[in-house]
Amino acid sequence: MNFHLNQIAPIILYRNGIVYTEFLGIRIGWDSEANRNYIQNTRVHNPKGIPRFRQTNKQDEFYFQAGSGGIW
Repeated sequence: MNFHLNQIAPIILYRNGIVYTEFLGIRIGWDSEANRNYIQNTRVHNPKGIPRFRQTNKQDEFYFQAGSGGIW
């Protein structure tokens, strides 16, 4: 199956490496490709011999989510 870059690009946007803290239903953190690469590739894929996902140049961004009672 062949994919054009325009078909792959949206998939990259959904890769997240969010590290956050939560207090009273509010989550605040940072979404970073470096976080995702470390968690997914270094800690999970490498020890199990699973192929890595390539690291992208996705911009880091602030993460915020608010909810109540643990229901998001």
